Amino acid sequence: MVAERQRVLREWVEEAVTIGEMSIDFPPNALAALLLAISDGLVLHYALDPHAFRWGKISKAVDGMLDGFATQRHPVNV
Repeated sequence: MVAERQRVLREWVEEAVTIGEMSIDFPPNALAALLLAISDGLVLHYALDPHAFRWGKISKAVDGMLDGFATQRHPVNV
């Protein structure tokens, strides 16, 4: 299941790079693994302490991180 999720994310990253939406100088699989680790960690953290963070703020932080890889910058409201 984890390998399948990583494969799908890797393919999305590869497609974004191919069509010019994203520019990275490392393997797409590395970004896919990082995104999975972040999401799995957040789900675990939330299970341990549901009040530790707000999903809306996490979403903005992830958007900001991914915007750093975008070839066209999109403003992020923090």
